[in-house]
Parts: sequence; C-alpha cells; structure tokens
Amino acid sequence: MANAGIDQSNISHAGGERALLLPADPDGSAADIKQKLDRAFNIECGVVINDSFGRPWRNGVVGVAIGAAGVDSLQSFVNAPDLFGRPLRVTEIAAADEIAAAASLLMGQAAEGYPVVILRGLKRSADPLPAAALVRPASQDPVSMTGPVTGERRHPRDEKKIVALCGGVGGAKLALGLERISSPGAATIIVNVGDDFEHLGLRICPDIDTVLYTLGNLSDPERGWGRAGESWNFIENVKRLGGDDWFLLGDKDLALHVTRTQHLHRGGLLSDFVARAAKLFGIRSNILPATNAVISTMIDTDHGVLPFQEYFVKQRCAPRIKSIRFEGAASAAAAPGVLDALSDPALHAIIICPSNPYLSVDPILAVPGITAALQNASAPVIAVSPIVSGAAIKGPTAKIMTELNLAPSQRSIAAHYQGLIDALVVDSSDESESRDLPVRTFVVPTVMTTVEHKMQLAHDVVDVAATLAMNSASHRGASR
Repeated sequence: MANAGIDQSNISHAGGERALLLPADPDGSAADIKQKLDRAFNIECGVVINDSFGRPWRNGVVGVAIGAAGVDSLQSFVNAPDLFGRPLRVTEIAAADEIAAAASLLMGQAAEGYPVVILRGLKRSADPLPAAALVRPASQDPVSMTGPVTGERRHPRDEKKIVALCGGVGGAKLALGLERISSPGAATIIVNVGDDFEHLGLRICPDIDTVLYTLGNLSDPERGWGRAGESWNFIENVKRLGGDDWFLLGDKDLALHVTRTQHLHRGGLLSDFVARAAKLFGIRSNILPATNAVISTMIDTDHGVLPFQEYFVKQRCAPRIKSIRFEGAASAAAAPGVLDALSDPALHAIIICPSNPYLSVDPILAVPGITAALQNASAPVIAVSPIVSGAAIKGPTAKIMTELNLAPSQRSIAAHYQGLIDALVVDSSDESESRDLPVRTFVVPTVMTTVEHKMQLAHDVVDVAATLAMNSASHRGASR
C-alpha cells in the first residue's frame, strides 16, 4: 500500500518476499536528479517523483508527487481574481500532484511500463517549492491516522523536542538531518546572525539563508551555499558597472535578500521574516535567528580589524587572527521563542551542531540569556565536534584554532564548551583521543556526505541524549 510507504508490486520476489520503501528524502533525490540532468543536457528542468496513493472518501488511486525539484509544487492563488474579478480567499493548487497524476496516465498504474514521462510547456516560478510543501501540518489536519477525529495526526517521525544551535554549512547539514527525522514542529534551529551584514543596500544573512536553502532542498550541494541551478547575471553587471562584486549574489538568491530588506525597512522583525520564508519553503522545523538585533562579528587580524565577511570572503581567511569580538551582542535580546525553546521542560536535547565554535556558535552564546539557558536547561546539552582527525571538514576552524594557540583537537573543543555541555560527540577516527577527555564522549561517524549520513548522525545524537537522560545528574561545569 503506497500510502503506508510499503509496496510489494513491480519488484522481484526471487528468493523470498520483498517490499519497496519510500525514499528517505524524496525532495533531495529529485534535486539530485535535476542537477545531473541540467548539467548533462545544459537545460533548466523540473523533476517530479510520483507514486500512487489512495484518497479519503474516494475510490481508486491516483499519481501524487512525493518529491519535487525545480517545480512549484504548491501554487497560491490567494487574492488572485476569479473569472468575474472576485478575489480568491483560500485557493492553492497542488501543481506537482497534478503533474504526477497526468504523468501516471502515460506511465500506467499497474505494470508501469514507462518509468519516465517528459512534459513540456509548463510555466515555472522563479522560486519553486518542494513537494514537502504539499504535506499539511499536523495542526491543520482534521483527520487522525488512528482513532477518532482529534485534530492531531500521528507521525512516524521522532516527536521528541530538540533544539539545535547552528551556523555555517556543517551546522546546516546536521540541521537537515534533524529536520528529516523529526515530526513537524519538534525541532527548533537557532541560527547565528553574527555573519549578517549590509551589502549593495541589502541585508544579507548568510547562515540563516544556508539553513533555509538546505532544509528547503534548494541549496547547491557542491558549493554548500546559495541556490542550486543559480545564475549570475546581476553580479556580473554590478562588476561591469564598477560595483563591489567580491561577495557573490546569485539571481535566484536576490529574491530572499530584497524581500527581507524590504520587510526590515518597513519595521518588521527578522524572526517573523524567517518564519514566513521557512513555511513557504516547506520546512517543518522552527527556524529562529538568535536575536533580532544587529550583531557583527569583528576579526582582529594582522591586517587590522575586519568585519567577518571581509575576512572570510574578501580576504579568504588569509589574515592571521588575533582575537574575535561580537559588536552589539551585549545589548541584544534573544529573539522571541529562543529562551522559551531552551527552557521547555519537555525538551529532549540541546544540540550544538558541528559548526565553527568561534565564528558560528560563540555569536549565539554571546546573546544575553542564551548561555545561562544552556547551563540551566533540564535537557542534556550535546556538542558535535567540527574537528575530524585534527582538521575541519570545511572552513577555517583548524586554522583559527592554531592562530589562537589552540591545538585543532577534540580536547580543545571539549575545553571550549566546558561548563555548557554534558557530552561531546566525536568522529570514529578520533576514538583513541576520546578516551581521555574531561567530558563524557560518544564516538560515531560524523562526516556527512549524503542525506542518509545526516539523518543517521541526527538519530545518533538523539540516542546520546536518551542515554544521558538515564543518568539525570548533569556533568556541566561552571567555568564558562
């Protein structure tokens, strides 16, 4: 039964009965297929992965979209005029499902002899939503999957409440894993804003955007930042006109920067804009900026004091770091929902993602109230180390540690988070070093090159929290 994610049709049963399961990340699979097709044929295509589903109160099955990329899966016609000019109030079109149903007529529903159907002539939006946007949130679902009508829905995903502190590409990878394994609304991702800056008159929020694009299945998997299938006409023309072109702004990416800047100029809060963008991108987790205030990470180097993006992007991390400070942090307040999430008595775990501790996590901890909330949290606090075999998977973490006279080691990471964490998760390659650390340590594979790796690490960290919860005594110190 395809609705259950289990199907025994159209597969070989030689040697025993087999069942076919739904893909772990169908939107991600669609994005991978799209990227390969675009490159192979020099095109800009859309991809829909379909399956046959039954429908409540209707006989028969129809094709529906379980994954999509480059296709506007859910199209809103709210406020658009109808045939007689009357504004529509609630109309949304499940366009990807309509495409899937049309394709199923050609594929066939039983023998399914045609595995691929090509549709031409469809209009595409500049900011397509993935198929995840088609899934109604539990709070809006009037039908329970079991039992009477309750307004709540049972989900096969983990319903434990999780809060993650996140910044950079490494943090976004684990955030994606948590998004994939958690029930809607169960995971809250608190994101660094110390990297934010004004550029070409626009408010740029790199870490927030990386999280939004990654969890929304819109990111470029090779660069690790920005939009997949990006083009660069805007920035090329900026360069032609003699403008600053050292920070690349893609044509698709511009939409987020322009609408965010407009929202802020009208007096709106960053947290409200992020929540709206996450919903539109089909993200089920709660995405919160650490603060709505402006915080600027400033790097004191042998080339003078540099704003973070000038150090990181313009200078490519070449200057030697002397110290790091976070301007504006002392007077900032945590964004609405941040402290409530960290102090929730039902919280299962607080996870510090494998982000750069000095550039991505410390700006979050510098916001008044957040460090104290971690120290006082009833849930276990677990850090995932960004160091693997004495190096960082991505970014300048190891270089910065060396310049700050710190060995790029698990011991240095444990010392940095002393007083905050109950446990440190390190990669399997560092098992020998983990035996002599001053904090309880768990060893699992932490290198995330596939969606499955990200989901597995998320499961592993949630399991670590369950293990720690069996021993209610906190191992946090008070030295930080």
